[in-house]
Amino acid sequence: GRPGPGRPGPPTTPGRDRESILAFCHKL
Repeated sequence: GRPGPGRPGPPTTPGRDRESILAFCHKL
């Protein structure tokens, strides 16, 4: 999936972009 938005917060499409969620978790 494509990287999530630069601003903090969960991705807008968690169902399609699971990688974004993982990347977000790693940023935390």
